Amino acid sequence: MRRGPSRAQPQIEPTRDGLPVKISRAAERDLGQVRSLLEAARLPALPTDFPLSNLIVGLEGPLVIGAIGLEVSGLVGVLAFAAVAEGHARQGVGTSLIHALLSRANELGLRTIYLFTDRGREFFEKMSFVEIPRDAVPPQLRLTRALREASPTTPAFSLEIATRYM
Repeated sequence: MRRGPSRAQPQIEPTRDGLPVKISRAAERDLGQVRSLLEAARLPALPTDFPLSNLIVGLEGPLVIGAIGLEVSGLVGVLAFAAVAEGHARQGVGTSLIHALLSRANELGLRTIYLFTDRGREFFEKMSFVEIPRDAVPPQLRLTRALREASPTTPAFSLEIATRYM
């Protein structure tokens, strides 16, 4: 069942150093910082047409210290990118971003989230992503930017959310 757009209140999560981090959907004003964050993390550039509704940021005041993006294809999604600013790793920002992304996926009625990465395996496995064979990836994901840009040897992961986050 698809649900309509939600304007849920942004989450406020403290980091380990006690500073509050606001987790919310990105605004136009955040895009420059998101692009810089992705560049610093050596990730592909943010497409100019990436939907703001599927881009979630972690803000410490006006500073973007984390970002995560969701690509959608039918009833499945792809975690397109995830990055946390240097100096903010291992403070809960990434975990909060994943939870917000899964919440967004639930709003959209998605059943499974896929991920293609050779970085952060332990983190994503801790977040319940399971490595799967590449040939188990649904054919419609071949059209997603995340899969097109991934090397054929990049591991694939999936997370079933149909029951976990509904």
